[in-house]
Amino acid sequence: MDKEEKERLKVLHSYQIMDTDVDVILDNITALASNICEVPISLISLLDDKRQWFKSKVGIDVTETPIEQAFCWYPVRERQFMQVTDATSDDRFADNPLVTSDPNIRFYAGCPLLSPTGHALGTLCVIDDKPKELTEKQKESLKMLAKLVMAYLEKSKEQQVLMDVINTKNDLFHLMSHEIKAPLNEIMGVYYLLDDPKLGYKIEKKDVQLLKNSTENLFNVVNELLDNDEMYGGELKDKQIVFNLKSLLGELITEFKNDKDNLKINYDLAIPDFLVGEPLRLKQLLRLCLRRFAKKTPNLLVLFIELLEEGEEQLKVSFSVSRADGLGHFTEDTDNFPITFTEQLIKMLGAELEQTEDAINFTLYLRKMDYSSGMAQMNKDENVLDGLKVLLVEDMETNRYIAGRFLDSWGIKYDVAHDGFEALKLVGNHYYDLILMDLQMPGMDGYEATEKIKSIEAGKYSSIPIIALTASVTLMGKGRFSDNGLEGFISKPFNPQELKSSILRVVKRSV
Repeated sequence: MDKEEKERLKVLHSYQIMDTDVDVILDNITALASNICEVPISLISLLDDKRQWFKSKVGIDVTETPIEQAFCWYPVRERQFMQVTDATSDDRFADNPLVTSDPNIRFYAGCPLLSPTGHALGTLCVIDDKPKELTEKQKESLKMLAKLVMAYLEKSKEQQVLMDVINTKNDLFHLMSHEIKAPLNEIMGVYYLLDDPKLGYKIEKKDVQLLKNSTENLFNVVNELLDNDEMYGGELKDKQIVFNLKSLLGELITEFKNDKDNLKINYDLAIPDFLVGEPLRLKQLLRLCLRRFAKKTPNLLVLFIELLEEGEEQLKVSFSVSRADGLGHFTEDTDNFPITFTEQLIKMLGAELEQTEDAINFTLYLRKMDYSSGMAQMNKDENVLDGLKVLLVEDMETNRYIAGRFLDSWGIKYDVAHDGFEALKLVGNHYYDLILMDLQMPGMDGYEATEKIKSIEAGKYSSIPIIALTASVTLMGKGRFSDNGLEGFISKPFNPQELKSSILRVVKRSV
């Protein structure tokens, strides 16, 4: 199969029309073509790599024929109208089973159904068991009807894409409700421990770690929800972060340990604990695969994780989900396995998924961490930050306190401005290596303050790095920060690694 045919088939399948139900509108067009051309048989024929399948038909009962017998293959391949006045005298078709036996084709005329990209999906064709030739008026009418069929298919495709978007969003919010509730319950649990007069003073390190993990998980989920436009045809953003695979699996074990299910994990010890990837989406996909085997009766779920390939920078890892009792046969409940959302997750992760009756398998590439170079870089970074002078512009006291604690711990000296007006005064009287600028402040917002700072004294501060601080993911998605001379943005609430990395990025570049 050549490249052009592969592309044609890809376009055909994008319409999701093969083997679909009867369509009254298309049947009416097919009947109209039969009447106009005065023939007993008329078809809307779609061709994949093995067959021609009839989406609409008049005058015959069969639903498909092998592609080797298809008259329609010629107008599809040539992408132009074709007419055969007498098939018995045409070397291409004289021995064709459709000519030598039922339906005894003699006359054939077909118009390709051309997509906006110029690929032929199939034809609108008319057939007779007697030799015939269409008039010019009939030819033009048939071509016009073929365009009408294609316009209808295009409109149906657009509606299907819209439905896919709606279904994906519904799936997303349905699944995210669990992602939000779980860390909230953990955060509230730790809070009640701290607030209890008998237990608060006994708070343990593992409680603090639980609070940290839950808060980070909740923050990632909220960002995912706010930034979910990337799932609907836009560019997929790089969300690669360092995560502990064993910890992620431990969360799944806890989640699936209940009255109905229990989860056992067979883990390849050659796989490092810490990897770089997209843990939230990986956990979502694993959860969906496990839920696919959910049953009303108790059962043991098994997750096999195996290292398939190892390169210098990345690993290829296999994940396989099945039932320990070997019964397999996953549930057909689409609430447990929302197809559209699952496809989007697979696309985002760059995974390859395969389903059988008794297992679901997918493979995924994950990046490795270089611990030795990472530690050396960490020490070097600490030297860069020590003694740095920063202006923190932030109107919220809590945010000033948290950011200030981080800056202090890295040896950074900083002044605080409560709004844009105070920031302008401080910049006029002091030198700063960097400004952290809150965007949403009363009176003068961060955008206006940045513009004014950049224009002070004929560009005296035009090159000073300014990083935006914002709690609005959707606001930053508009790209406005780059137009206003901002170097980038840091999401609130502050993640210390994100804050530190952003400062290092702009400081190292200016050194």
